[in-house]
Amino acid sequence: MNSHIITEEEMFEDTGFARRGDLRKWLDNEGVPYRIGRGGRICGVAVQEYALGSSADYFVARSTEWDPI
Repeated sequence: MNSHIITEEEMFEDTGFARRGDLRKWLDNEGVPYRIGRGGRICGVAVQEYALGSSADYFVARSTEWDPI
């Protein structure tokens, strides 16, 4: 496992999102580059890029009505 890449599971835990579509919209909103892997999994997110996004807690509190992609 590459310690410079954050997993989809880690991002779900960190952000509090339960749906992949919500996580993708947050990443897009924050300008965090990512790739979509097999089965639609979010992958290839660099820890450094992810850490530059704004507070996940703030975004979760404001975005409870996103539709899954």
